[in-house]
Amino acid sequence: MFEITRQDLETVLHDFGFEETIQAAEELRRYRYEAYDPASREVRLIVKAVLTGRSLVIRFRNEHDVNADLLEAQGRFAGLMKEKGIAVPEQYQSEGRYAKVYEINGYEVLVNVEAFMANEIRAVDADIAAKAGILLARMHTIAEAADFHVDNRVLFDPLADNDLFEPAAFFCHEELLRSADGGLFEKIRKLYERYLAEIRRVQEPGYAVQGDFSNNNLFLADHGDIGIFDFNRCGDSCLFFDAVMQGIYTARLMDYPGHLATHAEEIILPAFLKGYHSVRPFTEKQQEAYPFLHALATAFWRMDLRWADHSLAKAAEKADQKALRQWSDIIYRRLLDLAAMPV
Repeated sequence: MFEITRQDLETVLHDFGFEETIQAAEELRRYRYEAYDPASREVRLIVKAVLTGRSLVIRFRNEHDVNADLLEAQGRFAGLMKEKGIAVPEQYQSEGRYAKVYEINGYEVLVNVEAFMANEIRAVDADIAAKAGILLARMHTIAEAADFHVDNRVLFDPLADNDLFEPAAFFCHEELLRSADGGLFEKIRKLYERYLAEIRRVQEPGYAVQGDFSNNNLFLADHGDIGIFDFNRCGDSCLFFDAVMQGIYTARLMDYPGHLATHAEEIILPAFLKGYHSVRPFTEKQQEAYPFLHALATAFWRMDLRWADHSLAKAAEKADQKALRQWSDIIYRRLLDLAAMPV
């Protein structure tokens, strides 16, 4: 397992221009790749170092889809946001670069350093959701105006593999689903293809986006605004797709105050989209396409199909004809529920 010492941290900080003594250090997050593969050499470790009068975040990474050029582009994108007035942490450089390669404990890792931001947002309510929508719209406008691009896969591209919904998790069971109810399977397939065509009508060239608007990456900034950190999922995306998918993500997978626990989406999603729309209005065509994107995300919600206690995957594993038919009925009804954009 990848381990670091106080001396390793001091060497890194010296290279990034800090001469102060480290007062304290703590791990903020560690991805335990070795738990799934004992032979893995992949690393993602985030450490907080407390200096005199300030704290820093040091990120150590060795992952198959990460290289120095990507971290450089992501650092420059965060720097652009800060330059244009977005509340983001200061990104520090070593020898003019945002990332430096180190050999530590037998691992080769890429390291970057940024300011630690206090006041992390722990739960999302309507006010935070609206401010997050406004923040995203401002960032989109800056990226588009600067014609800024980052060559990296984003988490929430609705026309590719994404972390929210997964039609393939349904269609991969075609034989079983057709056996359970072939007519219903065919209706779902046709609606899916029609909805994809509607969504593709509003696809536009992509620009760089932060890519992960989770409450764990948002913080309370000055004057009641919110800011954002952690640009490790930054990449190019169609901005309309990013707005809707980040809105759905914010409304379904964050932590919420107790009074929103059972009905977060009906409050959070409209607040997020209205906040975004107030700065960067959705076009008429985008509003027309929204119901189809929302329906696809709902119908093929990845958690339901793969991981829930009574998931489609478990029904398929047991070849449970009744459960498979029920799942087809659920997905079909979700596809028919075309909710208008709440702006």
